[in-house]
Amino acid sequence: MFNIIKKYLFISIFFSSLIFALSTEKKIKSSKNNLNKSLEIEKKTTTQLDKIAKDIEDAQNDNIELNRKLSLLSDEYQKNESSYNKSKEILSKFDKNLKEISREIDDKKDKYINLLAQQFSVIHAMTQSHEANRESIIKQEMYKLYKIYNDQELKYLQKQILNWKKQKKEIIKDRIVIKHKINKLSQQRDKYKRNREEKKNILNKLESNEDRYKAKLQETLDKQNALRSTLADLNIIHRKELAEEKRRIKEQKARIIAERKRKRAERKKRRLERAKARKAGKKVVYNTKKRKKKKRKKKKYSSNRHKVYSYKGAKTISPLKSSRVVKSFGSYIDPIYKIRIFNESVTLKSSTKNAKVFNVLNGKVVFAGNSSMLGKVVVVAHGRRMHTIYAGLSKIAPNLKKGSRIQKGYVIGKISRKLIFEATKNSKHINPMKLIRI
Repeated sequence: MFNIIKKYLFISIFFSSLIFALSTEKKIKSSKNNLNKSLEIEKKTTTQLDKIAKDIEDAQNDNIELNRKLSLLSDEYQKNESSYNKSKEILSKFDKNLKEISREIDDKKDKYINLLAQQFSVIHAMTQSHEANRESIIKQEMYKLYKIYNDQELKYLQKQILNWKKQKKEIIKDRIVIKHKINKLSQQRDKYKRNREEKKNILNKLESNEDRYKAKLQETLDKQNALRSTLADLNIIHRKELAEEKRRIKEQKARIIAERKRKRAERKKRRLERAKARKAGKKVVYNTKKRKKKKRKKKKYSSNRHKVYSYKGAKTISPLKSSRVVKSFGSYIDPIYKIRIFNESVTLKSSTKNAKVFNVLNGKVVFAGNSSMLGKVVVVAHGRRMHTIYAGLSKIAPNLKKGSRIQKGYVIGKISRKLIFEATKNSKHINPMKLIRI
């Protein structure tokens, strides 16, 4: 009996374990699918900023090229518009004259036929007159004179009919030329209107891209600010430096908004000026030149503004096994708003998904947690007041906690695709590419 119960329990445990394993495997598969979807979404969004910047640049170039075409077409349009209206007036006159001439020709033909009939009557009367008396002689002479007059009238009418026919032919010829000219001008007018509509679409696209770019750029600045705040809380950088950077970012954001407003106001002004010129029948001027940069007093962005430590020590391992730099350390000019941005880190992109992140030097974990702007962040303190920062992690190693002592090469977590890597020494930033090998 005991053996039967034991056997029954064994079978029950076996099947329960099997069902649990299948359920777990299903959950793992579902998690992997969700992770792959997340990675795919992230892959699409990672290059957005560069793509938007390129779209804006392309739209600006298209706008300048289209302005050049519109400027040429505008000159032709103003000249042709006048010519078009005159041509239509001439065509209307030609149509009227053509009707009058056709009617005149018909009248002359009728008159000619009637006169010709009369002439035949005169000739017939002359042939019927045989008696040579005084009355017949007078009639004979009268018929002769009448015949001469009729001959002259017939010749005159014949000549008039030929002239009218010639005029009609000329008018028809001129009418064809004018109609051809009107058709050509109509095509140019349509082309001009199409280009104007195309320009409107380009400007709408440009403004939409600028809105997206502005949001992305401000998000980048906010991420930098969030990382600086974390480092200041850990006394890795000075509070004074943090306050200065916050003030600078505030200025940069204000400049972004001001530049965006200026561009839109400038476009609106030009749009109104063109509409006013079109209404008045004047030449419409399109801007085909790039905006001249105003001379400003240059601000220095040297080491006293962004404290950079000149690292000359030996290089260590990379935090990622296979990666490339997608955002470099140091100052760069934003291509759209032309503001100088100092990047205190490097962004590394892994060649594989869900890549492991390695600690680059022996040290102690001083921070391991979440950031609303940066995802998961790990900060490691090394000897001689050096720190390395790993931001944008998708996972932190489960055993890694504040106070953990870790060796070079220790896996501190994983990333979906990109890692923000930063290094400091004596509260100054180090160019990470001088510290690590890739």
